[in-house]
This record gives sequence, C-alpha cells and structure tokens, in this order.
Amino acid sequence: MAGRATVWARSGSRLTLNQRMVYGALAGEFPDVDFLASLAGTLTYLNVHRGITHSFVMMPVWALLLSLLFAAISRFKLKVRDFYVLCGVCLSVHILGDLITPYGTKIFYPLSDHSAALHTTFVIDPIITGILLLGLIGSWYLGTRARAAITAARFSVLVLVGYIGAQGVLHHQALGLAHEYRMAQGLADVRAYALPQPLSPFHWKLLLVGEDSYWRTRVNLAGSAVREAAPGAGALARMWASYQPAALAQWVSVPRFGHSDRLEPTVRAAWFSPPLHDFRRFARFPALYRVGGTDGEFCAYFVDLRFVMVARSPPFRFGVCRDRHQGEWVLRQDPSPGRTG
Repeated sequence: MAGRATVWARSGSRLTLNQRMVYGALAGEFPDVDFLASLAGTLTYLNVHRGITHSFVMMPVWALLLSLLFAAISRFKLKVRDFYVLCGVCLSVHILGDLITPYGTKIFYPLSDHSAALHTTFVIDPIITGILLLGLIGSWYLGTRARAAITAARFSVLVLVGYIGAQGVLHHQALGLAHEYRMAQGLADVRAYALPQPLSPFHWKLLLVGEDSYWRTRVNLAGSAVREAAPGAGALARMWASYQPAALAQWVSVPRFGHSDRLEPTVRAAWFSPPLHDFRRFARFPALYRVGGTDGEFCAYFVDLRFVMVARSPPFRFGVCRDRHQGEWVLRQDPSPGRTG
C-alpha cells in the first residue's frame, strides 16, 4: 500500500506499480525477521523483538541492504537507487505501526535501549486491517489505470491516518479518566497509563502504577449502560462485557508482590533473583501471578499487566523456584493452564 501511495512523477524510479507492491511488501515485513530470536528461547525473543530491526537509527542501513538485495534479484537491471526510497518508506511504516501499540519499540537502538510506545492502538486492530484490505483491493482492481490505483492507495492511507488520529484522541480521553481517579484518591506519586484493548477502539485499560502497587480498571468510553455476559457465554462475550461505562468503573488494587504479607519477602526475593533478569527487562508492569510448587519447593510466577485481560490466560508467565529452605532460584515457565484476569 505504501509502495503505491508514495509514487510521484519525478521520483526517477523505474519500478512498475506491481513491482513496488511486491518489493514494498517484502521490505515492510523485514523488521519482523527478528522472530528468528525465538529459536534461542522465548525470553530472548521478547527482549530482541522490536529492537535493532525496528530502529529508525538503523533504518537507512536496512534500506540500503535491502535495495542491494533487490537489485541483485533483478540482476541489476534495476539499480539500488530504484529501490532505496521505497524500502525506506515501507520500513518506516512498519516501525510506526508498531510504535503506536503498547508492546514497545526500540526506535533509537543502538543509541538507546529505551522501548517507546504511544499506547493508541491494540496490537491486532480489525478496523486497521479492514482499511488496508479495502485499499489494497481497490488499488488492485484499478491496477490497469495507474493514476486511479495510486489515488485509491493514497485515499486508504489518509483514512488510516485519520483513524489512528482518532484513536489518539480517545487515548487522551482515557488517560484523563485515570488522572481524575489518581487525584481523587490522593495518589500523587503514581503514574497513569491508558492501554488500548481488543474488540473496540473505545475499550481501554486504565492503570495507575505505584512503587509496589497498581490500581486498574477497564472502561468503555462509548458506553452508558452496564454490560452483562449471559451465563455460559463465550470468551469474546465475557471480554466484551468486562468494559463498563467510565462513570461505573470499578478500580481494583493489585499488589506487585501479592496480597500475602507473610509471603511478600520471599516473593520479592524471587522477583529480584538473577534468573528473572531477562523477564524484568521485558515486563513493564510486572505483578505476581501465582505461587505454587511441589512439596518442599516454592515457586513464584509473574505476568506483565499489559497482557492480562478477561477470558484469556495471560501469555509470558515466568517465575523461579527453589527449595523452601535453601538452594538457588531456578527459572521456570508457568506449567499451569493459566487463569483469566
């Protein structure tokens, strides 16, 4: 889509519209080549994903390398300069598309390891998918009329930008609700976040983050009536019903190290143990998920509240275990089926 939308008369590129779509799609998918890090383990992947291949600092380098590769594929009938701008645009679109989600993208790597996130859009947004799909279909259908196909692609991009802008407005509104609750409760030393949620751009998780505690709720910015899930309702219905009108939001306190004062020192020690170093790097809002273990063993498993939602077991549940009386902590991935949040 970006490949067709960015055609201009004096670009100097000799690529056809179809070539721009094919090579642009390949360039746009390149940043996710970091999935290969999953071969080294889940925690390695979580910390490598959206790193060096998603960096604006490295983008010119990747654009050049991809342009060289594509020129070689054409047996240099097409030049590096024919591909470079196209690759740069499509790489940038991919990075921006990840930046607007809550996952975090290291856009300044390797100059900085900071993981940036604008928190406007859920990782999977069917409306965005629909806008892009309709734009692609329209551009393909009009492919024999180049100017019309380019116009269709550009219109689709404009609609997409407008939709993401509207999500930004909703994010600001949701964040305002979190700040209102923070001030009403006198929680001056906590940070407020609004995280986009699935099924609707009006669904938000509001999160207040203190040193050892969280306060969270789920709201539907467009709702005025209470939602209820029927007995035996499916996962999507229960998830849909969990987002209530802002005026009826029920805030819940979530201690980072659990509700048990007796276990809190041990859980805290588990969280700061060396084997959980990689998970600590990844988890932005970590909290105790459960304690467990066999006879004579103590285990503490943690989750990231970014990924906890109703009717769905949270992914990325990691913890450590050790003998109840002595021994070193050992990294474990939660073996239980999981419970919904």
